[in-house]
Amino acid sequence: MAGIKVRTDPVTRSKLGESVLSDLREELRAIDCQTCGRPLRRWRRPALAVYADGELANASLHHAGCRPPGWHEGPMAPVSDVPHLTWRAGTFVMPALLTLGAASDGTPFFLVNPSYEAALLQYVDGERGDRERGEDGETSENREDGETARGWQVWTVEVFKELGLDGGLHTLSPDAVPTRGLTASIADRRSP
Repeated sequence: MAGIKVRTDPVTRSKLGESVLSDLREELRAIDCQTCGRPLRRWRRPALAVYADGELANASLHHAGCRPPGWHEGPMAPVSDVPHLTWRAGTFVMPALLTLGAASDGTPFFLVNPSYEAALLQYVDGERGDRERGEDGETSENREDGETARGWQVWTVEVFKELGLDGGLHTLSPDAVPTRGLTASIADRRSP
């Protein structure tokens, strides 16, 4: 899958590298501008703006006229202050046959994409495996030995796992713990 096309600036391209930009193009979806909230048009490339604060960064999509593409250093706004972020959720029941013996009945699942137009990034120091910023500004390309080099990586999935969302069939095991704070009910009502 090729992903979406985005407008970027030379600084962002140099700091992220082609591998991370490719990951962002795959992950992001151009739904609404994160500045004005109006729809991003399919035939126009949205601008990629990155706000970095230490070892974390937020990459988001905007109309080029609302916010030009660029790399910005400084504090990031909390997600709750971003009112235009699109999210989608869906439900389905996984048949017992597809759970490979982990469940005897159909198991209800929630499929959640909490963020279409924004993705979190993390700076990783591959040599030590921690998240400290390197002084030489290396990009996140894989080294020949298979280790991840120092640089930026898309971090969205891991942060939502840390917040309690789960993402695998291991949740079907008998000793699985329910996600804290998540409740759901099935009603016989449907919206028109």
